[in-house]
Amino acid sequence: SAAAAQVAAFHHVPLAARAAHDDIASLESSLAAARADREAKAEQRRYWDRELVRERGLLDAGAVSRQEYEDERTQAAAARAAFTAASAMVASQGNQIDAARTRAATADAAIEEARQTSRSADAGARRAASEARTQAILAGYQNVIAPNDGIIIKRLIDPGVLVQAGTPIARLAVIDRLRIAANVAQSDLAGIAVGTALDV
Repeated sequence: SAAAAQVAAFHHVPLAARAAHDDIASLESSLAAARADREAKAEQRRYWDRELVRERGLLDAGAVSRQEYEDERTQAAAARAAFTAASAMVASQGNQIDAARTRAATADAAIEEARQTSRSADAGARRAASEARTQAILAGYQNVIAPNDGIIIKRLIDPGVLVQAGTPIARLAVIDRLRIAANVAQSDLAGIAVGTALDV
């Protein structure tokens, strides 16, 4: 119905679109934080990669113990793992944003579709109301009420012809009332009054 289409177009569907756009804003904020974290982790990884090269040189020169070198290697491996995890988080956030944008675009398209449906339903309701008014008017033309009871003695218009108001369409003979024109002798006038019964 037109009312249901309007509720969908102006309430339910826009709420879904707003939620999708809010998701995008939240995910973009999370993505920015994830990128900043990845950059920090990348810097730590670069530091530990350089440090491990330096520590290897010191180990080869006998300046540090094998244990110290292994500790440095563990730190470098942890930095690489942290960078890999941060990169995966950035990729995941990017995928979530892409999905949210798809949802938002779908919701925006649904809003337009719901509004179009609402407009179509409104137009349909207006057409139906107009047709109902037309039918009511035409129904009023189907019956012609004579001013008096009587018998049609002549049809002046063929059936189905549209006529203007006031156009004669038939001749009607009223048979329950008659008019009689008669000559009455003056001597009989005294016995005639309204309501006097006559034989004709």
